[in-house]
Amino acid sequence: MKHESIKKKLLNFGIKIKSKEKDGNVLYRLRGLDNIGLENLLARAAVTIVEKSKKGIFILKEELNLIQLISVLESKKTPQKDAVKNDTEKMLKVFSGKMRHKAYSERTQKNYKNHFQAFLKNVTNEKPIDMLSVDDLNDYIAKRAKQKKYSIGDTNMHINTLRFYYEDVLGKKFDKVKIDRPKRPRKTVSLIDDKALQLLLEQTQNLKHQAWLILSYNVGLNVKELASLKTSELQVNNKATLNKLFFRSGSSINLSKQYQKILVKYVGDFSPTKYFFESNIAGKPITLRAIQKTLRQIKEKAGLL
Repeated sequence: MKHESIKKKLLNFGIKIKSKEKDGNVLYRLRGLDNIGLENLLARAAVTIVEKSKKGIFILKEELNLIQLISVLESKKTPQKDAVKNDTEKMLKVFSGKMRHKAYSERTQKNYKNHFQAFLKNVTNEKPIDMLSVDDLNDYIAKRAKQKKYSIGDTNMHINTLRFYYEDVLGKKFDKVKIDRPKRPRKTVSLIDDKALQLLLEQTQNLKHQAWLILSYNVGLNVKELASLKTSELQVNNKATLNKLFFRSGSSINLSKQYQKILVKYVGDFSPTKYFFESNIAGKPITLRAIQKTLRQIKEKAGLL
């Protein structure tokens, strides 16, 4: 049997093969079937394993070894499907053990385990799980979302579970950039009339807090936008001008002279460097939690909650 024919046959069973030289010997490196099922198949084929690593299982380069392995694979009616099915319980055991080893909380372990079980149950059996491509995973996630309406949080948790399995259990690269995550809808701030904003401004003498109130309830920036706002994006002279903010086009903000005065005084007193609202450390942005907590306290004090 020619080498290319052997290579093609093994690939049909989900096993990839490469050769390399080591210590004067030529070795075959086999990858596939999650390496767990592959190791069992090599034992059945009476093939001696020279080395095991994250990169695969290495055996001596002898055509007879591969022919014996193919014979064992072909003796199974549905070799690849059976191998994946037979390894499911073991994969789940290894998955759970890895979470315990990394000291994940019980809640996280429970959530990840449930999502991984769902993945093992529903993923296609056309090829081994550890050989699924990014396109395969995207197709699976899309089908899952189509079959049943899952929340954005649930879908992201499912993707995080797959990332943990591929990176921490299999030691493979999980391309986060190419995985299609659902986008959360942008939360907008409900603008309030000038009378209500004046009431809020009266509840605090802190210029930074007053600036938050103006940009939030008069301009419409949400908490994330306030925390991420850079000094280059909001220029305050005689007029506040928004040059660029996330996905919005540049626009001028028409503020009353009172609001302009507050922003100008804020910039003069606080002298922000990189971010318009910085923490106690220069160049570091304020936290979302700090803004949320303060705005809530002011609204409660004004009786608007």
